Amino acid sequence: MIASPNRRSSHLAQTPNIGGLVFFIALIFGFYLSQKWDTDGVALSLIMGMVILFFVGLKDDLMVISAKTKFFSQLVAILLVLYNPAFQVQTFNGFLGIEEIPLWLGIPFSAFVMLSIINSFNFIDGIDGLAGFVAMIILGFFGILFYAMGFYMFVGLIAVMIGSLIAFLRYNLSLDLKIFMGDTGSLLLGFLIASAAIRLFALTPQDLELLPLPAENLYLVILAILIIPFVDSIRVTWIRLSKGKSPFTADRNHVHHILIDNFHFSHLYASLLLATFNLIFGSFFMLMSMEVGTLAQFIFFAGSTGILILIFKPSNFSPKTDLEREEFERMIEEVRLRNESYRTKVKNT
Repeated sequence: MIASPNRRSSHLAQTPNIGGLVFFIALIFGFYLSQKWDTDGVALSLIMGMVILFFVGLKDDLMVISAKTKFFSQLVAILLVLYNPAFQVQTFNGFLGIEEIPLWLGIPFSAFVMLSIINSFNFIDGIDGLAGFVAMIILGFFGILFYAMGFYMFVGLIAVMIGSLIAFLRYNLSLDLKIFMGDTGSLLLGFLIASAAIRLFALTPQDLELLPLPAENLYLVILAILIIPFVDSIRVTWIRLSKGKSPFTADRNHVHHILIDNFHFSHLYASLLLATFNLIFGSFFMLMSMEVGTLAQFIFFAGSTGILILIFKPSNFSPKTDLEREEFERMIEEVRLRNESYRTKVKNT
């Protein structure tokens, strides 16, 4: 499981992408340790979905698979979760005036939300540290909400995942012991966050009474907590569709690529900047939701999102030119030759 650099990579040397394997093992232990708090019987549904995505991601890390295959696998994993009544969204609790919604509409809505979140984490896993830092912040917010309502199984899973991410980042940010999470890791991470978001969407009126914010504001708060993957996925999808390409086409149009290519930020600086913004934006929205009505929050969120997308609109920034790509590929080849020379020297000694 080795990630080799290419023209859209931000790394120059072959790097193990085994982080997802660690996440999977840690989450299985998390389910075992928190099983006594599984009062809604959701663990088996989550484990089944995780197993599917683990093997799909593992195969994709070993040999690239098609976007259609990944999409179908994600959909199967999602439907296994949504089959459980605890994840079935049947009301918007007055958000934008919407109360009850039929199950035939709630299932497609939930599937779309989960697909979007899973792939958004696959999108932002493009530089060292970004997916890990942003995921820890998002999971921290979700953990606070679940703890307030007594959903301790999710609290346990989130604690295990945050601990795994801290250990992963120790190596992901290392210069000489670097590893990546790979598609295995980003799929599992996105799946856990997507499942947590839908579990919050599907809360019963009794659960919502324990929520530390108005029920009708919950949906905007969750979107605000997911602001970085949300804005980045909208932006790159818009760019790709406007060029007649598939939304899953790989390129260097992500916000983190802009910070690196156009502003020359380091991976760590770009990751910390985006993660800090996610933390501040999510915290502000959680506090604002306790004082401000849904309409005012919606206007503020829509305006903030629109401004962010316009700031990073395609006409303002461009990915690497052909000349820059050629130079980058020459650098990759030089690093590869140096690595081969070093390995040969070590073997001879």
